[in-house]
Amino acid sequence: MAYSYPCESEKRLRTLLESDYEKIVHFKKNELGLSGFIVVHNTKRGPPLGGTRIKFYTSINDALYDSICLAKTMTYKNIFAGIPFGGGKAIWILPKRMTQKEIETFKTEERLYEYAAILNSLNGGFITGEDMNVTVKDIETLREKTPYAVGLIDPSGFTALGLYHSTRAAVEFVFNKSDFTDLVFTIQGLGNVGSKWAKILLENNAQVIACDIDKKVAEEYKTKLGLKITDPENIYDQKSNVFSPCADRDILNETTIPKLSKSGCKIIVGSANNQLESEAIGSLIFETGISYVVDYIGNNGGVCSVARE
Repeated sequence: MAYSYPCESEKRLRTLLESDYEKIVHFKKNELGLSGFIVVHNTKRGPPLGGTRIKFYTSINDALYDSICLAKTMTYKNIFAGIPFGGGKAIWILPKRMTQKEIETFKTEERLYEYAAILNSLNGGFITGEDMNVTVKDIETLREKTPYAVGLIDPSGFTALGLYHSTRAAVEFVFNKSDFTDLVFTIQGLGNVGSKWAKILLENNAQVIACDIDKKVAEEYKTKLGLKITDPENIYDQKSNVFSPCADRDILNETTIPKLSKSGCKIIVGSANNQLESEAIGSLIFETGISYVVDYIGNNGGVCSVARE
């Protein structure tokens, strides 16, 4: 397949396509409206293990870029988790922007069975599990047709638990204290992990300010947990000690880091993958005096749990 590079941002894809991934599978079933990528980055430690993400992308290039970056992150994550698996990732490309209810309707048994057949065609060349918009119920449906799907126990709770231990270490390092009492946390995203993380923080006497792009989700957890809710565009400006990105990629950049620094943030730790817009942002974070828990270390509790299956 030939790919074009219509804008400056997509030139990053050219570099990735020349990098050291092992395999890219582009699957497309027009009659089912099912399309996406499976990317295998590295299999030196074992078969590639990584979640399947269901998401709308503005271009096929953006979807491919995301899947390659995520696959590479899974290699690092599995190494630091100490599990005998390589890194890979899969993406279903939604045909349009959808509400959560529409996404659940999109994941028909027919599409899931077809995806299971695609996994079987790789003969163990990729093992998948939950990620964005993929649930335990979806994994159960896949398992009816393939052994290459894991996560029958929801891994999001284990991811949140991993965040807890990573954050405790960071808080002790930065603030010289072993608990979260009176610390203010901002959470970006109240999905499966973000919502559980918010609950853990509240149970440990932290103050929590959160946001979600889905206003219904934000209001739901405002009612359930008593969270203080702010608009997504304002999350970086909230006075806080710790910022937890639990949504999408590339959110740490030259615009957001100065805002976080100005708001008093001293620690960044969250469940989102590929949080840095570029490697240079790591230096910027260091220069501002913020301690950063690398995403593939802070959020690897979930993959540890599915690896046991």
